[in-house]
Amino acid sequence: MQATSERLLEIVHSPSREIRLAEAALLLAQEQYPVLDVEKYLSHLDNYASSIIHALPLEPNLGDLVFSLNTFLFDDMGFSGLGVDTAMESGNYLNRVIDMKRGSPITLAIIYMEVGRRLGMEFEGVFFPGHFLVKLRAGGFEAIIDPLSGGLSMMEDELDVLLGQAFGTERLSPSSMRGFLGSSDDREVLVCMLRGLKSIYLKQNDIEKALWSIERILAISPGAANELRDRAALYEHLGYTNAAAADYSHYLELVPGAIDEPMVRNRLTSLLHSGITLH
Repeated sequence: MQATSERLLEIVHSPSREIRLAEAALLLAQEQYPVLDVEKYLSHLDNYASSIIHALPLEPNLGDLVFSLNTFLFDDMGFSGLGVDTAMESGNYLNRVIDMKRGSPITLAIIYMEVGRRLGMEFEGVFFPGHFLVKLRAGGFEAIIDPLSGGLSMMEDELDVLLGQAFGTERLSPSSMRGFLGSSDDREVLVCMLRGLKSIYLKQNDIEKALWSIERILAISPGAANELRDRAALYEHLGYTNAAAADYSHYLELVPGAIDEPMVRNRLTSLLHSGITLH
Protein backbone atom coordinates (compact mmCIF):
# COMPACT_ATOMS: atom_id res chain seq x y z
CA MET A 1 0.00 0.00 0.00
CA GLN A 2 3.04 2.29 0.03
CA ALA A 3 2.51 3.33 -3.60
CA THR A 4 -1.16 4.04 -2.83
CA SER A 5 -0.25 6.28 0.09
CA GLU A 6 2.34 8.16 -1.95
CA ARG A 7 -0.12 8.77 -4.79
CA LEU A 8 -2.82 9.84 -2.35
CA LEU A 9 -0.50 12.37 -0.71
CA GLU A 10 0.53 13.64 -4.14
CA ILE A 11 -3.12 14.25 -5.03
CA VAL A 12 -4.24 15.90 -1.78
CA HIS A 13 -1.22 18.20 -1.68
CA SER A 14 -1.86 19.42 -5.22
CA PRO A 15 -3.30 22.91 -5.80
CA SER A 16 -7.02 22.90 -4.98
CA ARG A 17 -8.15 23.12 -8.62
CA GLU A 18 -5.97 20.15 -9.58
CA ILE A 19 -7.12 17.67 -6.94
CA ARG A 20 -8.51 14.48 -8.47
CA LEU A 21 -11.35 13.91 -6.03
CA ALA A 22 -12.65 10.57 -7.28
CA GLU A 23 -9.16 9.08 -7.58
CA ALA A 24 -8.30 10.17 -4.04
CA ALA A 25 -11.54 8.69 -2.68
CA LEU A 26 -10.82 5.42 -4.50
CA LEU A 27 -7.24 5.31 -3.22
CA LEU A 28 -8.58 5.62 0.31
CA ALA A 29 -11.00 2.77 -0.43
CA GLN A 30 -8.16 0.69 -1.85
CA GLU A 31 -6.52 0.66 1.58
CA GLN A 32 -9.56 -1.25 2.87
CA TYR A 33 -10.22 -3.18 -0.37
CA PRO A 34 -6.68 -4.10 -1.51
CA VAL A 35 -7.69 -5.70 -4.83
CA LEU A 36 -9.67 -2.62 -5.88
CA ASP A 37 -8.82 -1.52 -9.43
CA VAL A 38 -8.83 2.28 -9.23
CA GLU A 39 -8.66 2.80 -12.98
CA LYS A 40 -11.64 0.50 -13.52
CA TYR A 41 -13.84 2.61 -11.27
CA LEU A 42 -12.58 5.87 -12.74
CA SER A 43 -13.55 4.49 -16.14
CA HIS A 44 -17.08 3.93 -14.84
CA LEU A 45 -17.33 7.67 -14.15
CA ASP A 46 -15.90 8.42 -17.60
CA ASN A 47 -18.46 6.12 -19.17
CA TYR A 48 -21.31 7.76 -17.24
CA ALA A 49 -20.27 11.13 -18.64
CA SER A 50 -19.97 9.71 -22.19
CA SER A 51 -23.46 8.21 -21.97
CA ILE A 52 -24.89 11.55 -20.90
CA ILE A 53 -23.08 13.42 -23.69
CA HIS A 54 -24.51 11.08 -26.32
CA ALA A 55 -28.04 11.74 -25.05
CA LEU A 56 -27.74 15.54 -25.03
CA PRO A 57 -29.28 17.83 -27.63
CA LEU A 58 -26.93 19.27 -30.24
CA GLU A 59 -26.36 22.55 -28.41
CA PRO A 60 -27.21 21.85 -24.75
CA ASN A 61 -27.75 24.64 -22.26
CA LEU A 62 -27.10 24.42 -18.53
CA GLY A 63 -30.62 23.18 -17.84
CA ASP A 64 -30.15 20.35 -20.36
CA LEU A 65 -26.91 19.32 -18.65
CA VAL A 66 -28.42 19.25 -15.16
CA PHE A 67 -31.56 17.43 -16.33
CA SER A 68 -29.52 14.82 -18.22
CA LEU A 69 -27.10 14.33 -15.31
CA ASN A 70 -29.99 13.80 -12.89
CA THR A 71 -31.91 11.52 -15.23
CA PHE A 72 -28.91 9.32 -15.95
CA LEU A 73 -27.57 8.95 -12.41
CA PHE A 74 -30.81 8.68 -10.48
CA ASP A 75 -33.34 7.28 -12.95
CA ASP A 76 -31.28 5.24 -15.41
CA MET A 77 -28.51 4.06 -13.05
CA GLY A 78 -30.64 4.10 -9.91
CA PHE A 79 -28.25 5.83 -7.51
CA SER A 80 -29.92 6.58 -4.17
CA GLY A 81 -29.24 7.14 -0.49
CA LEU A 82 -28.79 4.52 2.18
CA GLY A 83 -32.25 4.98 3.66
CA VAL A 84 -32.39 3.56 7.18
CA ASP A 85 -28.91 2.02 6.76
CA THR A 86 -27.14 5.32 7.42
CA ALA A 87 -24.34 3.60 9.36
CA MET A 88 -23.51 1.24 6.49
CA GLU A 89 -19.74 1.27 6.15
CA SER A 90 -19.76 0.32 2.48
CA GLY A 91 -21.94 3.35 1.63
CA ASN A 92 -18.95 5.55 2.45
CA TYR A 93 -16.47 3.90 0.06
CA LEU A 94 -16.74 5.09 -3.52
CA ASN A 95 -16.13 1.70 -5.15
CA ARG A 96 -18.91 0.06 -3.15
CA VAL A 97 -21.29 2.94 -3.88
CA ILE A 98 -20.65 2.52 -7.61
CA ASP A 99 -21.27 -1.22 -7.22
CA MET A 100 -24.37 -0.99 -5.03
CA LYS A 101 -25.78 2.28 -6.44
CA ARG A 102 -26.44 3.33 -2.83
CA GLY A 103 -24.37 5.78 -0.85
CA SER A 104 -24.10 8.37 1.88
CA PRO A 105 -24.86 12.01 1.05
CA ILE A 106 -21.17 12.76 0.59
CA THR A 107 -20.29 9.79 -1.62
CA LEU A 108 -23.33 10.46 -3.81
CA ALA A 109 -22.18 14.08 -4.02
CA ILE A 110 -18.67 13.01 -5.06
CA ILE A 111 -20.09 10.91 -7.90
CA TYR A 112 -22.45 13.74 -8.89
CA MET A 113 -19.69 16.35 -8.91
CA GLU A 114 -17.15 14.16 -10.66
CA VAL A 115 -19.50 13.11 -13.46
CA GLY A 116 -20.72 16.69 -13.81
CA ARG A 117 -17.16 17.99 -14.00
CA ARG A 118 -16.51 15.58 -16.85
CA LEU A 119 -19.35 17.38 -18.64
CA GLY A 120 -17.66 20.73 -18.10
CA MET A 121 -19.83 21.80 -15.15
CA GLU A 122 -18.34 23.68 -12.19
CA PHE A 123 -19.32 21.97 -8.95
CA GLU A 124 -18.23 22.52 -5.35
CA GLY A 125 -19.18 20.79 -2.12
CA VAL A 126 -21.27 22.55 0.54
CA PHE A 127 -21.20 21.44 4.18
CA PHE A 128 -24.74 22.33 5.12
CA PRO A 129 -25.72 21.52 8.74
CA GLY A 130 -26.76 17.89 8.97
CA HIS A 131 -26.44 17.39 5.22
CA PHE A 132 -24.06 17.58 2.29
CA LEU A 133 -25.05 19.60 -0.76
CA VAL A 134 -23.47 20.64 -4.05
CA LYS A 135 -23.08 24.12 -5.49
CA LEU A 136 -23.26 24.64 -9.26
CA ARG A 137 -21.60 27.74 -10.65
CA ALA A 138 -22.03 29.09 -14.18
CA GLY A 139 -20.91 32.64 -14.79
CA GLY A 140 -22.76 34.72 -12.21
CA PHE A 141 -25.35 31.98 -11.66
CA GLU A 142 -25.36 29.69 -8.62
CA ALA A 143 -27.64 26.82 -7.68
CA ILE A 144 -27.66 24.57 -4.62
CA ILE A 145 -28.37 20.93 -5.47
CA ASP A 146 -29.10 17.93 -3.27
CA PRO A 147 -27.83 14.68 -4.83
CA LEU A 148 -29.50 12.70 -2.05
CA SER A 149 -32.85 13.95 -3.36
CA GLY A 150 -32.18 12.98 -6.95
CA GLY A 151 -30.47 16.23 -7.93
CA LEU A 152 -33.20 18.52 -6.61
CA SER A 153 -32.36 22.21 -6.90
CA MET A 154 -32.89 23.55 -3.39
CA MET A 155 -34.98 26.63 -2.81
CA GLU A 156 -34.76 28.77 0.32
CA ASP A 157 -37.82 27.11 1.88
CA GLU A 158 -36.29 23.66 1.43
CA LEU A 159 -33.00 24.79 2.94
CA ASP A 160 -34.96 26.16 5.90
CA VAL A 161 -36.50 22.72 6.38
CA LEU A 162 -33.03 21.11 6.46
CA LEU A 163 -31.86 23.68 9.00
CA GLY A 164 -34.93 23.01 11.10
CA GLN A 165 -34.12 19.29 11.08
CA ALA A 166 -30.54 20.03 12.16
CA PHE A 167 -31.11 22.76 14.74
CA GLY A 168 -34.82 23.28 15.23
CA THR A 169 -34.29 26.86 14.08
CA GLU A 170 -36.89 29.29 12.91
CA ARG A 171 -36.69 30.74 9.42
CA LEU A 172 -33.39 32.54 8.86
CA SER A 173 -32.72 35.78 7.04
CA PRO A 174 -31.14 35.46 3.57
CA SER A 175 -27.82 36.79 4.91
CA SER A 176 -27.80 34.19 7.71
CA MET A 177 -28.66 31.44 5.25
CA ARG A 178 -25.73 32.40 3.02
CA GLY A 179 -23.41 31.77 5.94
CA PHE A 180 -24.25 28.06 5.69
CA LEU A 181 -23.71 27.87 1.93
CA GLY A 182 -19.99 28.46 1.63
CA SER A 183 -18.05 26.28 -0.79
CA SER A 184 -15.53 23.68 0.35
CA ASP A 185 -12.51 22.49 -1.55
CA ASP A 186 -12.02 18.84 -2.40
CA ARG A 187 -9.57 18.25 0.44
CA GLU A 188 -12.34 19.18 2.87
CA VAL A 189 -14.73 16.85 1.05
CA LEU A 190 -12.33 13.94 1.57
CA VAL A 191 -11.91 14.84 5.23
CA CYS A 192 -15.69 14.92 5.66
CA MET A 193 -15.99 11.48 4.07
CA LEU A 194 -13.32 10.12 6.43
CA ARG A 195 -15.01 11.65 9.44
CA GLY A 196 -18.17 9.81 8.48
CA LEU A 197 -16.20 6.57 8.42
CA LYS A 198 -14.52 7.41 11.72
CA SER A 199 -17.93 7.92 13.33
CA ILE A 200 -19.16 4.55 12.04
CA TYR A 201 -16.04 2.74 13.25
CA LEU A 202 -16.24 4.32 16.70
CA LYS A 203 -19.87 3.21 17.02
CA GLN A 204 -18.76 -0.28 16.03
CA ASN A 205 -15.88 -0.08 18.53
CA ASP A 206 -13.48 -0.85 15.68
CA ILE A 207 -10.55 1.07 17.12
CA GLU A 208 -8.08 0.00 14.45
CA LYS A 209 -10.19 1.35 11.58
CA ALA A 210 -11.13 4.47 13.55
CA LEU A 211 -7.41 5.15 13.99
CA TRP A 212 -6.90 4.55 10.26
CA SER A 213 -9.58 7.17 9.51
CA ILE A 214 -7.94 9.70 11.80
CA GLU A 215 -4.48 9.04 10.36
CA ARG A 216 -5.78 9.71 6.85
CA ILE A 217 -7.55 12.88 7.97
CA LEU A 218 -4.31 14.16 9.50
CA ALA A 219 -2.39 13.25 6.34
CA ILE A 220 -4.78 15.45 4.38
CA SER A 221 -5.24 18.15 7.03
CA PRO A 222 -2.31 18.12 9.48
CA GLY A 223 -3.73 21.02 11.47
CA ALA A 224 -6.98 19.21 12.36
CA ALA A 225 -6.57 19.67 16.12
CA ASN A 226 -9.71 17.76 17.12
CA GLU A 227 -8.39 14.71 15.31
CA LEU A 228 -5.18 14.86 17.36
CA ARG A 229 -7.27 14.94 20.54
CA ASP A 230 -9.42 12.02 19.37
CA ARG A 231 -6.38 10.01 18.31
CA ALA A 232 -4.86 10.65 21.74
CA ALA A 233 -7.97 9.23 23.40
CA LEU A 234 -7.78 6.10 21.24
CA TYR A 235 -4.06 5.72 21.92
CA GLU A 236 -4.73 6.05 25.64
CA HIS A 237 -7.47 3.43 25.42
CA LEU A 238 -5.01 1.06 23.72
CA GLY A 239 -2.30 1.74 26.30
CA TYR A 240 -0.01 3.71 23.94
CA THR A 241 0.70 6.25 26.64
CA ASN A 242 3.64 8.04 25.07
CA ALA A 243 1.79 8.56 21.79
CA ALA A 244 -1.36 9.67 23.65
CA ALA A 245 0.54 12.21 25.74
CA ALA A 246 2.30 13.61 22.67
CA ASP A 247 -1.03 14.12 20.87
CA TYR A 248 -2.71 15.68 23.91
CA SER A 249 0.25 18.05 24.29
CA HIS A 250 0.18 18.99 20.60
CA TYR A 251 -3.58 19.61 20.79
CA LEU A 252 -3.13 22.05 23.69
CA GLU A 253 -0.46 23.89 21.70
CA LEU A 254 -2.70 24.16 18.64
CA VAL A 255 -5.87 25.22 20.49
CA PRO A 256 -4.93 27.33 23.52
CA GLY A 257 -8.01 28.04 25.60
CA ALA A 258 -10.04 25.23 24.04
CA ILE A 259 -13.35 24.57 25.79
CA ASP A 260 -12.16 21.07 26.69
CA GLU A 261 -8.71 22.23 27.82
CA PRO A 262 -9.25 21.30 31.51
CA MET A 263 -10.25 17.74 30.57
CA VAL A 264 -7.37 17.33 28.13
CA ARG A 265 -4.88 18.80 30.60
CA ASN A 266 -6.10 16.39 33.27
CA ARG A 267 -5.62 13.45 30.92
CA LEU A 268 -2.11 14.66 30.02
CA THR A 269 -1.18 15.18 33.68
CA SER A 270 -2.42 11.69 34.52
CA LEU A 271 -0.28 10.20 31.75
CA LEU A 272 2.79 12.18 32.80
CA HIS A 273 2.33 11.02 36.38
CA SER A 274 2.42 7.45 35.11
CA GLY A 275 6.13 7.95 34.51
CA ILE A 276 6.32 8.67 30.78
CA THR A 277 8.33 11.53 29.33
CA LEU A 278 7.70 13.76 26.35
CA HIS A 279 10.52 14.42 23.93
